[in-house]
Amino acid sequence: MVDKKSYNIVITGVGGQGVILASTVLGMSAIDSGETVKIADTHGLAQRGGSVISFVRIGNVHAYTLSEGEADVLLAFEPMEALRNLKYLKRDGIAIVNTHPIVPVAVYIGATTYPPVDEIISEIKKQCKRVYFIDATSIARKCGTEKMVNTVMLGALSAIDEFPIDAETMLRNIRRIVPPGTEDINEKAFKEGRRTLLKMLKKV
Repeated sequence: MVDKKSYNIVITGVGGQGVILASTVLGMSAIDSGETVKIADTHGLAQRGGSVISFVRIGNVHAYTLSEGEADVLLAFEPMEALRNLKYLKRDGIAIVNTHPIVPVAVYIGATTYPPVDEIISEIKKQCKRVYFIDATSIARKCGTEKMVNTVMLGALSAIDEFPIDAETMLRNIRRIVPPGTEDINEKAFKEGRRTLLKMLKKV
């Protein structure tokens, strides 16, 4: 439970990665935990792989969106989107970043460039003291489909000590809203994401 303060999460990725579903799970789980919650989503060309950002604010808050330096957690489904949105993270905030890139179509036609992932990771490390990198896409594929990147990332988020919602509440809501017939593989993806971060935290 949140005690006398808010807990703020920024979820970011590209269209098709399930950012909005992830924020919905967090919102439902916060309500089930007896908390108030505000959610605001911003879309680029979401249906074409554009940027998607969701602000999830748990606790006694008034505004729906966040200013720079207010987020406790940045949950990034794509590395370049993580770098773009690090500005929202507090100095002592936590970033959890999927290392698998989604290269925009514009790169293939020569209209823009996409930096090497190693360079992106290096820059994130320079700007963020508490960051965990996981290949959520590979984990999701092993569980059934890379469409479950969002579920893997939610599992990783649930492993953070400061996070105010328990894993079982999150998992119950994941099973409630994922497509019928995918409940079991989504549960597996969630648990694998959680276990991956717990290993990084040396808790398993």
